[in-house]
Formats: sequence, structure tokens, C-alpha cells
Amino acid sequence: MSIIHESQEGWLVDSLSLSTCSVENEKRMTKYALRSDLFKIVSPFMMNSQFEKICKEEKSINLEVGVKERKKKRKRKAEKNIGEKLAEEFHTKVKHYVLEGYRSLVSAGRECGYFLSPAGSGSANNNLASREAAMAQGAGEWFVQLCQEPRANISVGIQVHCVQAGGSIPSSLLFNGLWQHKGDNCVMVQLDPGVFIIPPDCRFLISDIHQLEQACSDLGQFDLIVMDPPWESKSVKRLKKYSMLANSDLLSLPLGALMAPGCVVGVWVTNRQAHIHFITDQLFSANHIQHVATWYWLKVTKSGVCIRDIDDSHKKPYEVLMLGRYVVPGSTMYDRSKNQSDSLCCTDGGKDTADSPVIPNNKLVVSVPCSLHSKKPILTEVLRSYLPTSPRCLEMFARNLLPHWTSWGNEVLLHQHKDFFEEVT
Repeated sequence: MSIIHESQEGWLVDSLSLSTCSVENEKRMTKYALRSDLFKIVSPFMMNSQFEKICKEEKSINLEVGVKERKKKRKRKAEKNIGEKLAEEFHTKVKHYVLEGYRSLVSAGRECGYFLSPAGSGSANNNLASREAAMAQGAGEWFVQLCQEPRANISVGIQVHCVQAGGSIPSSLLFNGLWQHKGDNCVMVQLDPGVFIIPPDCRFLISDIHQLEQACSDLGQFDLIVMDPPWESKSVKRLKKYSMLANSDLLSLPLGALMAPGCVVGVWVTNRQAHIHFITDQLFSANHIQHVATWYWLKVTKSGVCIRDIDDSHKKPYEVLMLGRYVVPGSTMYDRSKNQSDSLCCTDGGKDTADSPVIPNNKLVVSVPCSLHSKKPILTEVLRSYLPTSPRCLEMFARNLLPHWTSWGNEVLLHQHKDFFEEVT
């Protein structure tokens, strides 16, 4: 159970506990979990240059250096562009919900002993242990390179394969093949980049976005679809951190073939308004998905402090989750949702369908983040009461696998590499 505390404001969750698994290996069971150092977030985030400057200033104070550094003149801030103004307006609207939920959930976490006291949270070392753990070799760029290899256009159906404990997966079969593990325990498999841990009762498909449509009949339909798209970003483009997708590519996703009636669709996004409006006005609208709620994931340190100032002008300490529900075209609820669509906005949410549990708006999920790139909290437990019993769940653009889920993307095994795990007792 990953939920530490639940209240009307939202949930305090422990992502590390959900990663614990029993691995069936050579007729014995061994417990593994993600490396605890990956969650060793002991101080708010800052750039290395900021941290070095603070260390230098502290050292000067300790050495009682009497010469004061000459203050640099602050450059006049350029006038904010329209995107920045809209983001600031959005932040002003949601800040109340974030802070109210933060105070309530962190206070409950301190009362139950989940959070360390500030004095016991470790030295302010800019989270060095956590960042070093995330730099483990793993598979590196192997999966991206695999998907970029030239291959004949695949027009035949998807091949379905079973994962075998202690077995290996040939690279030639990995791409565009649907792999499944039906066992009750995790297993280890060998790939070219090393050993990977596969959770129980899971399926995964490694392909690029253009091959996804042909796999829909094999994948089936889902009650929950969560996606974390590689949004276009100037900073990502400049730093070349990962490949990005244009909004036009996201509109080509075959969501209509993958959603069961009443399917809940969750899309992770920053508070950049262009992306938020694209989700509600285009992605949801084009696929008959009614926007029903907006949630926020607030990232905190192990002592319960926000990883950034709530009003940080560069980056906020929270991310946004847009939630919608699929309304089957031609149904009574479809006609009703069309009439409501004009009143929906990104912070007010909408109304759920008559036969589905209502998803509340402006909920908060608080957790200590994992230092692996773009690793989001697992939503299985917090969304459980809004889904059918034993829901069929799909994660799109996934970088890891989850028990009882199907995962799709070009790096779905990236964070399953054994380098990111450790044995636990």
C-alpha cells in the first residue's frame, strides 16, 4: 500500500514502497526494490551553479572573511510574453488548492512519522546521492537506438511472446512485439544491455508511434490510460535531453481503438498553457473525451519541504494531471457532454458520466520524487475508486513496467534495468 494518508484534499503517497517485488530466480525468491538513494531528496532542488555559490558564501562566512563581494547589478527583467502571463494566471488560480492540500497532507505525514525532521534530513548536499544513483549505467540510449534502426515496413499483425524466468529476449524480436508475463512474481530476463526485472501480470510493447495502430486489436481496450508525452520544449530542444513529439503526432494516437466505454484518460503536463489547452481543446475533443478534473502532483523533500519555492519563476514544484473520461459517440451521455463542453476549463473541470463514479476536481498528490528522469507517481491506488473492479490499465510513453498494466513506448524497459534496483530484506 503506497497511500500514507488520504484526506479531502488528496493523498500523501510513498512511491518507493510500490516498487518492492519478489523475484523468482533459480528456484528461490529474492526481494528487490528501486534503490532507496533514488528517493534521497533531502534538500530543495537548485542548479549546480547556485549550490556552488551558496557553498562559497557559507565558506566565506565560516572563515570570517571581512571583504564583502561587490553586488552585481540586477538586469531589468524583460516584459513577460503571453505564454508566461497565462502560466502566471493559471498558477494564481491553482496555488490555493496546492498550498491547502500541502499543509494538510504534510502535517498528517509528520504526525505519523513519515517525514524526517529538518535536522534529521541530512546535509544540504544538493541531493548528490540521489543524482548519482540516477546516473547508473542501465541501458543508456540502447532502446532509442533500437527503435531508430532501419527495418522493413511491418504490415503483418503483432507477434505475441511470453517472458520466461531466467530467459533472454532477442533484440530482433523485441521491437514491435507484444511481450507478456503472466506469473504471480517478478522474473529476471537478459537483454543485450543487461538484466531487467519484469513485474508480475504485465504486458509491454516497444514500438514507435507509427506502429501503434496496428497493435490495437492485440492490445484490446482499457479502463484507464495514462500518458506522459515528450512535449515540445525549447529547453529540451536546446539541451537535447530526449526526442520530442509535435502535437500533430499526439493527435494521431489511436485512442478511439484503445478506450473502453467510460475509460479514464490522464495526461501529465507542466503548467505551460499551450499544452494544457491543446489537451482540452484538441486531444480530448478529437477523441470524445470529456475533461472532468485537474489534479496536481506536488514534489517534496524527505522532510516535507517543497522541492522549489511555490512561486519559483523558472519551474514550479508541482506538475499537472489532466483527467478526462471517454464518452461513446452516439450515446445519450455523448449528446449531454457536447452541450457541456463550452463550459469546461482547465481549472473548473466538468461533470462525469451518469454510470461512472465522479472524479473530484483539484485534488493533490504529494510525494518524494524519484530522481530518475520524468518518473511520475503510480496512480493505481489513488484512482482505484473511480475505476471498475480489476481495471485494464495502459501507460503510454512509459519508461517502466507496472504489475497488472500494459506499457507502450520506445523505452518501456528503461527503468527496469537491474542497475536501478537493490536487494531488500
